[in-house]
Amino acid sequence: MSLSERHRATLYQGLVAAIEDEEAVAEMLAHFPSRPGDELITESRLQLTESRIDARFGQVDARFDRVDARFDLMESRYRAELHDGLSGLRVEMHTEVQRVLRWLVTSQLAVVSTLLTVIALTR
Repeated sequence: MSLSERHRATLYQGLVAAIEDEEAVAEMLAHFPSRPGDELITESRLQLTESRIDARFGQVDARFDRVDARFDLMESRYRAELHDGLSGLRVEMHTEVQRVLRWLVTSQLAVVSTLLTVIALTR
């Protein structure tokens, strides 16, 4: 607990009268807090503060865990959608490649047939 100026002055005067060393009394009173913010912290107060901080970090950790879980869920959804989309694309590509190959083979057969006919007619 901090000392008020009045109490500090009273203690100073009484101690100087008893000890008769102003410098020693001033040094001793310098170790007593003069403002509420200057108070020393007790071990129990420190443990209470530490437990509050630990509890708060526990809450923050729990929130991060929930956010991580949401990101994992979103990632799995996007991966599933991507996989489905790529599967559909593979099917479309396969179908289109087959169509183009059929057209190429058919047109090549037509060209070869035409050339063979022309060669046979010119002999």
